[in-house]
Amino acid sequence: MNIAIIEDQELFAKGLRAILTKIEGVNDIICYHTGEDALKSVCIFKPDVVFLDINLPDCTGIDVLKELRTRDSKALILILSMYKDEEVIKLSNRMGANAYLSKDADIEELIHVMNLNIDKDKFYIGKDLENKKDNIDKDLSNRINITEREKEILMYIVSGDSPSTISNKLYISIHTVKSHIKNIKKKLNVSTTTELLTYIFRNKIIL
Repeated sequence: MNIAIIEDQELFAKGLRAILTKIEGVNDIICYHTGEDALKSVCIFKPDVVFLDINLPDCTGIDVLKELRTRDSKALILILSMYKDEEVIKLSNRMGANAYLSKDADIEELIHVMNLNIDKDKFYIGKDLENKKDNIDKDLSNRINITEREKEILMYIVSGDSPSTISNKLYISIHTVKSHIKNIKKKLNVSTTTELLTYIFRNKIIL
């Protein structure tokens, strides 16, 4: 079994690698600390299992997840994150992850999930995440004055839709979509879509 760890915290990645190395059946483990580095070689490495963090320095784990599935990666992709927000978990499921685990998960659960023949239509949620919700600031999106239309567009952006696709789905012009996106970025003081997605995840904005 070959394993890829995509994790920006080097200390955590090394600790996880040390633990996984001792598991019977594990052959090779490669750690990547940015999404770009991972996507450059992970499909060449062709891991059987991918441990993927949500928060990466150059993009989000959701970006990496979507790209891996676009490239038809057959790997078992396990999100391993400190985020315990229900919306992030649901999005990971929609984008093609096989499981969502907390970084607080014990090694026994990691081994259990790694050895599961998870049905593609099913999604494993860590035992400490089921029926659990963080104390999320649900008024944040209101306090930064995001309109209902902007929330709707944000939801499509988070799902990976392009401005042209959003335009078709909402039956509005692409110019209008781009104008909304520009206003959202201005309100959140971000410049790029990657920064926008990172802001949403870090601040746990409910869409």
